[in-house]
Amino acid sequence: MSIIKVTRKYQVTIPEVIRQKLGVNVGDKVLVTYDEEEGVIKMRLLKRVERTRLKLGRKLTAEEVERAILEGLRKCLDLEQ
Repeated sequence: MSIIKVTRKYQVTIPEVIRQKLGVNVGDKVLVTYDEEEGVIKMRLLKRVERTRLKLGRKLTAEEVERAILEGLRKCLDLEQ
């Protein structure tokens, strides 16, 4: 258990032990939800595919996934399209 302080801008720092357990790195997106039944805030690291789905608001087709993979490989390998 950790106690954290809320800044004037309502920001909080995720304690190191929690960051390590979640696998959170700088620039990652974390989904934060409030569970009314339990009265707790829950956090979950979003994977890249989940972030894309959230942006699109729907599931991706196999073709869209394949296209995204190829695009990512091209960027990683610095290939021309």
